Amino acid sequence: MDDKALLELVNVSVDFRGFRAVDGVSMSVKAGEIRTIIGPNGAGKSTLIDLITAKTKLRYGRIFFQGRDITNRSPDSIARIYGIGRKFQGPNVFGDMTVEENLALALSGSRGVLRNLLRSESEDARGAIDGILDTIELAGARREMVSSLSHGEKQWVEIGMVLAQDAKLIILDEPTTGMTADETYKTGEMIRAMSGDRTVIVTEHDMDFVRQVAQTVTVMNQGKILAEGGFEEISANPEVIRVYLKE
Repeated sequence: MDDKALLELVNVSVDFRGFRAVDGVSMSVKAGEIRTIIGPNGAGKSTLIDLITAKTKLRYGRIFFQGRDITNRSPDSIARIYGIGRKFQGPNVFGDMTVEENLALALSGSRGVLRNLLRSESEDARGAIDGILDTIELAGARREMVSSLSHGEKQWVEIGMVLAQDAKLIILDEPTTGMTADETYKTGEMIRAMSGDRTVIVTEHDMDFVRQVAQTVTVMNQGKILAEGGFEEISANPEVIRVYLKE
């Protein structure tokens, strides 16, 4: 094991009806790192994320977080006890609530607690919400209904909800899908701003975005790690070009 790793995957594999979706993947992610996972459709990127967050149970291998074995723990314990937060590809937000209420809900954990939180004078809670609103650049929209926001802004609200859970590791699954070029760039700057105190793993297809945020790039193909390194190294790798970048 790597003593410096926040997250470590050791020979992780999973089968679906005889198909090896993730095949012997070993990967170490250091604290404060931005790790981007790329690869063609069907490469196993989302399945790997599912294994880390326990949405899918792995068949072989082990997963360690902060040195503790979290292999096949429940999704709730992965999020609540170990502090691994995930944003899925599409925005999963509450359109009938304001931006502030969505963040307060993520902070409090239930609608009942949410009402008390918003009525109270909890400086800590309000300070946390203010800080998140600044990070996702929606301070001016805090009382707007989420249903009225653009697609990109809804994505930012969900990123804010993950931040509100005080996750140590934030996993973003193709966060820029459907965004404009300006929204994509702003999302990259948000990710850069939130890293350091937090560790971020991002799956993505937009290579300009990957160049913007990635410290280390992991390339997957057919359930395996094809290559790993910095952006320039990866983008010049002949095998990566052949199986992915030539697309």
